[in-house]
Amino acid sequence: MKNALLPLLVLITLSIAAQTYHPFPTDSVTWSVGIWTPPDYSTQNDNCIARHYGFAGDTLIEGQTYSKMYGNNLAQDFPYEDIEFNLATATYLGAVREDTTRKVWIRMADDEDDLLYYDFALEVGDTFCFEFFGPGGCDPVTEVDSVFINGTYRRTIIISMNTGHQETWIEGIGSTTGWFEMQYVGTNEYKLKCCHENGVELYYDPIYGCHCDTFTSVYDHEDRKWKANIYPIPGNDILHVELVGYERERFKYLISTSDGIRIKTITLAAANAEIDISDLPDGVYFLSIQDQMQNQTTMRFIKIGD
Repeated sequence: MKNALLPLLVLITLSIAAQTYHPFPTDSVTWSVGIWTPPDYSTQNDNCIARHYGFAGDTLIEGQTYSKMYGNNLAQDFPYEDIEFNLATATYLGAVREDTTRKVWIRMADDEDDLLYYDFALEVGDTFCFEFFGPGGCDPVTEVDSVFINGTYRRTIIISMNTGHQETWIEGIGSTTGWFEMQYVGTNEYKLKCCHENGVELYYDPIYGCHCDTFTSVYDHEDRKWKANIYPIPGNDILHVELVGYERERFKYLISTSDGIRIKTITLAAANAEIDISDLPDGVYFLSIQDQMQNQTTMRFIKIGD
């Protein structure tokens, strides 16, 4: 009888664990968001801005408790000097609260009303209207899943935007595109780079890291003898690749979108390669170069039109 009950007890335990809800932290939490901008914008580090947000303290508004949110490296902060959230130089942005129905509201610094920012009770088929980003942005939930973080599962909600992009929310963390950013159609690109609570890492993007100065090249093998350079960045029709230190190897070139979707694979045996990118929509991409021993380097580039 004990053996027969064991699988049932395991299933019940897993079910309870899966239903554990992770509310938004109310203090000592920080987010870093990478923003790639058009090349004519005055930015640093290869047209990348690392914005940092954080909760610090609380405030009482109309009888309800809110967490106070601040931000670094905003437009008025140029040149951008903070490499992480720094309350001493941060600007107050607004107040955030989560109610008992798992809705997250924000009261911006100059507003008199709350705006619904997240709803972590949504199910597949529900619709969410992005009031914060203006009227008319109502989109359906197409998937509800979970992600394993620090020993527990956190619920994720995926919303398919009418722009063709997706919003992914992680309970207790927020959107993978950041706090005040969305995956707009255009030349700007936004990614949540990391999130920490009391110094404990809740989210970390292995490709992007937490700082803009880690974006140029990723996933390098230490025993790789050759080096690669690509230009121009941004590019238009042709992306030029220069390989230095190679020994008559064939190289595979793989182009992926910023979401990790592989869209082009080319194999060449040449020190200098020209890759046609004229058919790619404007945006941010990654070029991975692999040799025959599977050594690899990955570099980011921007495609823009005329």
